Amino acid sequence: MKICLIAPRAEGIGGIAATVRQLKEKLAERGVDVELLTGGYISRKGLMNPTFALSAAIRIKKVKADIYHAHGGFSMFALSRAEGHKVMTLHGNWHKAIEFLHGKMAGKIAKKMENIYLKKVDILTVVSKSAAKEYEKFNPIYIPNGIDVEKFAKKAKSPVDLPPNSVLYVGRLSKEKGVDILVRAWKQVHTEVPNANLYIIGDGPLKNTLEKQANRGVSLVGLVPHDE
Repeated sequence: MKICLIAPRAEGIGGIAATVRQLKEKLAERGVDVELLTGGYISRKGLMNPTFALSAAIRIKKVKADIYHAHGGFSMFALSRAEGHKVMTLHGNWHKAIEFLHGKMAGKIAKKMENIYLKKVDILTVVSKSAAKEYEKFNPIYIPNGIDVEKFAKKAKSPVDLPPNSVLYVGRLSKEKGVDILVRAWKQVHTEVPNANLYIIGDGPLKNTLEKQANRGVSLVGLVPHDE
């Protein structure tokens, strides 16, 4: 059996990238022939990066597989051109995310794309119950993201010793995560609770912006490897 995984990217940080890497690794361990169809990433503010969607739609015609498994909304167009069983995984409410990042018009276009292309897939899976409700008319299957229990089974090398009134954020530093809102709000929190501390662990396109926004009580730790 051969499976083609389609995703905007499979390297670096980000939930989709991590999921696709793990899926590729675990499928290969089970003897499945896996081909990865991916592209680059444009982080410039306001740019939706349609290049992956277009290039993947062209390149997919050269891929011969039994199952085509696409991740993320921008992979829908390429998946529709595949000749085989089609599986689509949405990692959240895609059109709402597009609206949040790029405005109402972009969100409306994204929703129209969903209505066109999700009808063409054999199976739609979602990673949250809220997404299952949002895409109910497409009969989605709710499958939460997996966790490599071997990688995270070890106990911490040392206890996390944080001072009282501390909040710890661990994740990608991007607009859809709302970290910038948290940092702005922390100014008021720190005014009311002077010893409150916010620790931010992670990296991403908002790093420089957050560094400029950071005020008293906010510490940007940076990227910490999983094994630490």
